[in-house]
Amino acid sequence: MSAISNEISTGLKPLRVTPPMTGVEWADKYFYLPEGSSHIAGRWNTQPVQIAMLNMMTNDAIKIVSVRKSARLGYTKILVAALLYTTEHKKRSSVVYQPIDDESDGFVSDEIDPVIVQMPVIQSIFPDWDSSNERNNINRKQMAGAIIDFRGASSPGNFRRLTKQSVYGDEVDGWPMEVAKNGKGEGSPIELALVRIKGAAYPKAVFGSTPTITGKSHIEMLEGSADLVFRFYLPCPHCGFDQPLVFGFEDVEYGLKWDDSQPTREKKGRSAYYQCCNCPEHFNYNDLEKMELAGRWMAEDCTWTKDGINFFDHDGAAVRAPKHAALVVSALYSLNLDGWSEIVDAWLKAKGDPLKEKAFYNTVLGELWDEVASEQLEHDLLLQRAEKYPAEVPDRVVYLSGGIDSQTSGRYECYVWGWGEEEETWLINKTIVFGRYDAEETLQRVDEVIRRQYTRKDGTKMSVGRWCWDTGGIDPDIVYQRSLKLGVLWVIPIKGASTYGGPIADMPRTKNKQKVFLTMIGTDTAKDLVYNRLQLQPEQDRPVPGAIHFPDDVEIFGETEAKQLVSEVLIPKLINGKVVYRWDNQKRRNEALDCFIYALAALRLTISRFQLNLKALAEAMKGNVEKKGKSLAEMAKQLGSGDG
Repeated sequence: MSAISNEISTGLKPLRVTPPMTGVEWADKYFYLPEGSSHIAGRWNTQPVQIAMLNMMTNDAIKIVSVRKSARLGYTKILVAALLYTTEHKKRSSVVYQPIDDESDGFVSDEIDPVIVQMPVIQSIFPDWDSSNERNNINRKQMAGAIIDFRGASSPGNFRRLTKQSVYGDEVDGWPMEVAKNGKGEGSPIELALVRIKGAAYPKAVFGSTPTITGKSHIEMLEGSADLVFRFYLPCPHCGFDQPLVFGFEDVEYGLKWDDSQPTREKKGRSAYYQCCNCPEHFNYNDLEKMELAGRWMAEDCTWTKDGINFFDHDGAAVRAPKHAALVVSALYSLNLDGWSEIVDAWLKAKGDPLKEKAFYNTVLGELWDEVASEQLEHDLLLQRAEKYPAEVPDRVVYLSGGIDSQTSGRYECYVWGWGEEEETWLINKTIVFGRYDAEETLQRVDEVIRRQYTRKDGTKMSVGRWCWDTGGIDPDIVYQRSLKLGVLWVIPIKGASTYGGPIADMPRTKNKQKVFLTMIGTDTAKDLVYNRLQLQPEQDRPVPGAIHFPDDVEIFGETEAKQLVSEVLIPKLINGKVVYRWDNQKRRNEALDCFIYALAALRLTISRFQLNLKALAEAMKGNVEKKGKSLAEMAKQLGSGDG
């Protein structure tokens, strides 16, 4: 009878009414830091800098919380406390995303399971806490009244078929800018995560991360879309002036400083102090905890809060909590250090080494690293790599795709690229068709380029499997009509997408009003990929995944084409009040690069929509698949027609 009674008692737990508690109250009463995963094991005690963070994560009035933070602030523990509070106290189901599946598994093993062992309040709603089964495993914790799922953020499948009230994203700057499967992009993982809580009565999303590079950071983008961005202001113990803590670089008169005249790095670190920005006095690390007890989180418009629950304006009048609150906090506030000497020492070790300085900015200061993400590549380096092909189509090429750039000035530029296993790439041909862009005679000559075949060393003829034709700059109906004439699945009209970070090729499932498949191209995403690959060194006799080959033929590849391929650089631009980096040709010609992007898009949509498998074609070429009745040429022809 006792077993039955226990089951009945467990089943009735979700129906019991629990006196409301804040996240901090609950954590201070129930949360526990286990041995092994914590610097100091034992009962949790929320530190002053953590109070508003934890309460914002558990405050129903705030729908989204994003935290740009450094290391050493106990953020992971705060996230776990918020997660378990939401599960036990509010009976709400959640999903937690880590950058990849392995990190998700490690998070459960290192942070979740050891905590549950120490927490009777969780065990009381989780009968299977000490056994492994379908209700308690590395991916799911099924408790009375709520379920927690754990996933990696790199796979689109992990964002499907989950309906939750809360979503937690950890180290989101380690997430991909776009999740994709088989070459098909499915969008931003942040947006896919938010879909999991759409329609919930009390939706809650918490995203946190150590930041990375300006312009390529999820946490920066979240911060840019927040209603308010809060920083922790502390009163100077001498003048009482509220100020956020900053690092005192040489060109800043205040902030964390040290005596640079000391003879050793160790002594310089021990001399660390904080110079007030309002008075000539300074204070020390020993003053920090008392200052934090009097601190408050303040936004740009002077909205402030001490506890993350009650919010006030500049005059002290109560105001509503923001729907999306962003927080920015650095290791300067950490009470888990031996002193600010640790931070000074870390900077002195990193200074002068760009990679180490970047790590210091990201992990210690919680700041984005501001850099021009690329310098213009030298076109001469590409010319030096030109090689003699054994035939029009080199041996390792298994599929051809093409890109067409439209110019109202009187020409169409057409490039054909060959693809091998793991997207190793060869420039095959370039043709410029001159003439009035809307004249039928001009367009018929473009048709001939599209239909042209290319020869392998063994005499096999290969057609271009798929073309992408740019509609920008001319009447798009011209391209639509050519697509209808030549084949709507063979010649694809394309248009550049306006949203940064989108898929390289987003082909619609249905035709538009003109009865063609107008496909959006993520040009910035594609350029990120191409410029990374241009730096790879190809080899003639050994496959190099992603490497790009050029023919030693000035009619196809000369100085003009090389300059156009390296015409663009990443430059800072102000968009919606934020500095981001975008590709820009700075008024240099870039038709060769654009056509390469279009050919890449043609390949990617063939992979995603028509099941092109470069590896299978490569095996067929080697004779491993031809025995099954389908030759390389036949397979490529079928995929090229869109029937595959």
